[in-house]
Amino acid sequence: MDICIYLYMRKFTVNKSFRFFAFLLVIQSMLFAQSGWVQQPGGINKTLNSGFFINDNTGYAAGNSGVIVKTINGGSNWIIVYNQPLYDILAVTFLDANTGWAFMKGNVNDSSFVIKTTNSGSSWIKNFVDTGFFQNDLAGIQFSGVNTGYLANSHGLSRSVNGGSIWSPLNSGVILPTCLSFINASTGWVAGYQSTLFKTTDSGQNWLQQFSIQPSTNSRAIVFMNSLTGFYATDYAIYRTSNGGSDWDESFNVGNIYPRSVSFVNANTGWVLALTADTSFRNIILRTDNSGVTWGIHELVLPSKRFNKVYFTSSNTGWLLGDSGYIYKTTNGGFPIGIQPISAEIPRDFSLSQNYPNPFNPSTIIRLDISGTSAAKTSLIVYDLLGREVAVLVDENLRPGEYEVHFDGTNYPSGIYYYKLTTGNFSETRKMILLK
Repeated sequence: MDICIYLYMRKFTVNKSFRFFAFLLVIQSMLFAQSGWVQQPGGINKTLNSGFFINDNTGYAAGNSGVIVKTINGGSNWIIVYNQPLYDILAVTFLDANTGWAFMKGNVNDSSFVIKTTNSGSSWIKNFVDTGFFQNDLAGIQFSGVNTGYLANSHGLSRSVNGGSIWSPLNSGVILPTCLSFINASTGWVAGYQSTLFKTTDSGQNWLQQFSIQPSTNSRAIVFMNSLTGFYATDYAIYRTSNGGSDWDESFNVGNIYPRSVSFVNANTGWVLALTADTSFRNIILRTDNSGVTWGIHELVLPSKRFNKVYFTSSNTGWLLGDSGYIYKTTNGGFPIGIQPISAEIPRDFSLSQNYPNPFNPSTIIRLDISGTSAAKTSLIVYDLLGREVAVLVDENLRPGEYEVHFDGTNYPSGIYYYKLTTGNFSETRKMILLK
């Protein structure tokens, strides 16, 4: 079952004491006819932790056992370009089509390295970073040019000024750094355990704390689109800033959904990969098209594997990377088109309303009410004047609520049509006219 939830932000200013303002929360359910995601033939069975896509055709996925796979045809085929079984790759980034870096930790001696390619993954150079016990498997790496790059992991924050050959530690004040985002060589943000987030404007020489919240939790992702607009995900919530991090809005917080990865293609449109908190750990995709004011939620009907990374290259094209080498791709923005809930109230009775407008050309809206106390198998089917089935608009288990369904008659001739709702012991048929 697919679920769609829309939430509005509640705003507060982040400083030593939080000031909470009134908030509006609207929750709705949405069911879709299809998942909108298609499995790609990755050809490996290792957990994929990270990925980077240069465009809709070329991208990399990296994970455990030191594996990196590459596609140049939009995911139709993948080839292994790196394989070091004694290491796990936690983060990967590319500056352009040729130059990229990946951070990996050792499985035996806890040493860590950054590997670099300058020929699109054909060969890699390995450079030592440090040694020590890893508190977690969260990490981030980013380069703002061919020379200057930053690395965050549970050992600390480091910077390189020579293309990744040598890494020097930085004292940011962040506890167990896990993620970072830099908009240029000087200005960036880093976050870690206890939901602490710091900002620098002088290449890491000085840091200003901008965020801290209790209870302690991991920082999952930071994405800044420019010097003002950024998004920050912890284990339990998503936050947004429009003034460079001085103030933060709680953009999303539903107690049983845990964010894991964030991807934005512009300041308005972005996605969050999350897991549910129950024992099944179902995968959830959140999407916003208004800079986090509202979010839609789509529960992914995919194999019972955990997904770890979401990456979009455009408003339509994106990938999910997960355990056992699973790679999934969408070309419709990750949200299939389907039935739209219009009210969270439970109707007293089942009903099927007259479509509007009627007559119509080329599209019309059909409203239906589902009563009861639990989800019920529901179908909404369109027939022509001879009783032949021409379209199945709904064929799902629907929870009680009020819904609207869009019917597009572009590909059908003018005439009289009938639409029939069947759910439980209830059935009703109405007539509509397509007039071109």
